[in-house]
Amino acid sequence: MLARVARPGPEPVGGNEAQSLVLRAGQTPRRKRYTIAHELGHFLNERHRPVDGVRFACTAQDMRSPVREGVRLRQEREANAFAIEVLTPRRLLGRHLKLSADLEHVLKMSDRFDVSRAAAARRYVALHEATLAVIFSRDGRVLYIDKDEAFPRTAAWKGDAIGHLLPQPGREPLSGMDQVEAEDWIAGWFPGEVFAQTLRQADGHAMTLLLAEPRDRGDG
Repeated sequence: MLARVARPGPEPVGGNEAQSLVLRAGQTPRRKRYTIAHELGHFLNERHRPVDGVRFACTAQDMRSPVREGVRLRQEREANAFAIEVLTPRRLLGRHLKLSADLEHVLKMSDRFDVSRAAAARRYVALHEATLAVIFSRDGRVLYIDKDEAFPRTAAWKGDAIGHLLPQPGREPLSGMDQVEAEDWIAGWFPGEVFAQTLRQADGHAMTLLLAEPRDRGDG
């Protein structure tokens, strides 16, 4: 359990229950900031209601990529949207989004706004004008994927092995943005070019930024 927020209801327990937020020990400062912002998103939204009627208990999965259905899924997505808007205001992101897609800009966003690289990457993919996706992996297997709505269906899904598609480890953790075979990353035929860039991180983790550039109809 990462966080719990007690919301005063029409009939609060004990007549006047204190409001509180509890974080799991051992979180990084960046994770704490995101968790607090996420839970405040629940608390400040009058439509959000705790599952047990007393508190919100959000997991790391809820804040990364909610999988529950129905009302709970909507609430988690809205809390995530609130958190990232608070921590990375759109009006301050222009300098990071106006240049060609590159994970270098994601790293700068992470440092500038003091958010995790994963949160910065998801925000970058969502707001950049290019058609992007980011694949998070560990030991060569997909953990989860975030992509722009316009990005085609990916060929790999959670649990799939993609290690053979990643660049070999080198002296620099960040590879270049190189053209790759579209069929390796996109399901079905894609009329255009695909580029990939990988950032290798600690403990076998990696994130791969994919850029899809559809061919203009006039190109033949």
